[in-house]
Amino acid sequence: MTTRLGPVRQMGLVVNDFDGALEYWTQIMGTGPFFVSREVGFDDYRYRGQPSASPVLSLAYAQISDTMQLEIIHQHDDAPSGYRDFLRSGREGCQHLSSWFDSADAFDAAHAHALASGLAPIHEGSAGGPRFAYFDSYGAGSAGLAFEIAEGLLPMLDPVHEMMVAAARDWDGSDPVRAMPG
Repeated sequence: MTTRLGPVRQMGLVVNDFDGALEYWTQIMGTGPFFVSREVGFDDYRYRGQPSASPVLSLAYAQISDTMQLEIIHQHDDAPSGYRDFLRSGREGCQHLSSWFDSADAFDAAHAHALASGLAPIHEGSAGGPRFAYFDSYGAGSAGLAFEIAEGLLPMLDPVHEMMVAAARDWDGSDPVRAMPG
């Protein structure tokens, strides 16, 4: 799937029951393995354009194809975020789609395009260096999803991405939930 903000590389689910979601996706759907980081936060975090304390999150990632990733997100606290807003609206499940970029210039161009198109930032920051931004695209015709852009294809991330793709390709159902390396 391609958008004006680039090819979609990730589908993000926001859930109340993190471990239950992992069990569902690994045991029922056969997706895995998942690589998990528990109780982590973001750097340089902003909510609706204002500096804010980062939410505390547990995150799980699994490749569902060589180019598409499934992310499961659980927020542990009440810090302002698009995830919190999504759950408070009575929804749970698919919250966003994400396009990834391989350079700061490409990310900046996509960010400028989103703003020029009238999309308002929900939250943005960085995760160990690479930047991300979620945009409010909940309006008519968007199917109620936010849209994320991220520096997810930076060369520094290649080894982790390649490891996750290989693990999914070779996965036999064993060791379905693993710690995120690094």
